[in-house]
Amino acid sequence: MKFSARARVVLAVFLLLTLGVKLLWTRDAPAPDGALFVATAEATLRGQGFRTGRIVKRFGTIVRGERGACRLTVGDYTPDGTLAEPLEAESRSVGALRFVWAGEASARAPKLRPLVEFYLKRELGRLGFHPARRPILAVAANPACAGIAVDWTPLATLPR
Repeated sequence: MKFSARARVVLAVFLLLTLGVKLLWTRDAPAPDGALFVATAEATLRGQGFRTGRIVKRFGTIVRGERGACRLTVGDYTPDGTLAEPLEAESRSVGALRFVWAGEASARAPKLRPLVEFYLKRELGRLGFHPARRPILAVAANPACAGIAVDWTPLATLPR
């Protein structure tokens, strides 16, 4: 099937216009606010009687908490799982990682729902919308924390 020169020109102009509109309309997706996560995690733990500190690594910051003999760490786990190994390695001396997302704790990281939310939020961010995010908490605690129930509600939803 051959197209006329005029049809090719019209198609090329149409494609350039649509590409231009897309370039003007979309933006880079805003990154999650790691500093807000860390500050909220520290405030959450301090509000429940923990002394807090930070472990700063190339991949991000892990918050550690101490209350009596209880030692724990909490980090911001990415929905795609790219930080699984470094978070696990950094927390190994404290205890096994458990995950808290949307008010539910589990031994395994949640996958499908947080990943779908992550991609939807990313695309909405590119369009200029800024929905709240629900971070996945990677929490490690030593055996002395067994009788301490930490309320992670302040970290359940963050504005960015």
